[in-house]
Amino acid sequence: MTRLIALDIDGTLLTSDRRIGPETLAALRAAHGRGVKLVLATGRAYRSLQDVMELLGCADYAITSSGGGVFRADGEMLYAARMAPQHARAILAAVRPFGADPELYIRGQAYASARQLDNMRSWGVPEKVCGYILDTRIRVPDMAEFIESHIDCIEGMDVLTAPYELRGAMRAALEGIDGLAVTSSSPHYVDVNTAGVTKASGLERLGELLGIAPAEMMAFGDAENDVSMLRFAGTGVAMGNAEPEARAAADYLTASNDEEGIAAALRHFDVI
Repeated sequence: MTRLIALDIDGTLLTSDRRIGPETLAALRAAHGRGVKLVLATGRAYRSLQDVMELLGCADYAITSSGGGVFRADGEMLYAARMAPQHARAILAAVRPFGADPELYIRGQAYASARQLDNMRSWGVPEKVCGYILDTRIRVPDMAEFIESHIDCIEGMDVLTAPYELRGAMRAALEGIDGLAVTSSSPHYVDVNTAGVTKASGLERLGELLGIAPAEMMAFGDAENDVSMLRFAGTGVAMGNAEPEARAAADYLTASNDEEGIAAALRHFDVI
């Protein structure tokens, strides 16, 4: 029996125009009405989730920063990862030659450098992504100084891949740092956590707190940073628009995020 549903947000729960489809919304609310816990599992920070929380209206928990934090829906933090100081400094040093600064996640808030926020459009970042970033980040004048002053409380980082053609080389530089987990939540970001900190590790911690076993979990995702939780959950469901890595990790392939794929899978597995 499914007791918990973990939902990636972008490319999974949200449609391409950033809505929740009506069938999907009705299906998730029906599952919630039957006592199933609904968990948003995302690369976003907690304070970047409020729009989605309002659209869904019945989320119970959130796994944020690709596993770096676990929150109750009301904002109570249940767990926070801690990135080692040497890793935080090494990430900054690795991305600076590419003209980038990392974004930091601290207690559910995302921080970005003024340099990044002022140059996104010239880097070719799509307007809807620019709007989301500007709405959800706190501006930091000097990222190196900010990292040093918060060196003991960083939950995770990500890097806006700007300019995009440098993405591959920048990711390779990050993957060359021992002790890190490097994934991606979208074409515009590279996500960086301490090795072992993933959406699956966040889901495992939450399951232990709630007394819910992996076999009683269903997870939905579409991107590389969803692979760990698709494998961890008893039922991993990849969206029809999912990347190859997510498809390979899943137990079941449903319709796309624009075709009510979540609702279709919940009906297929008799969750509703």
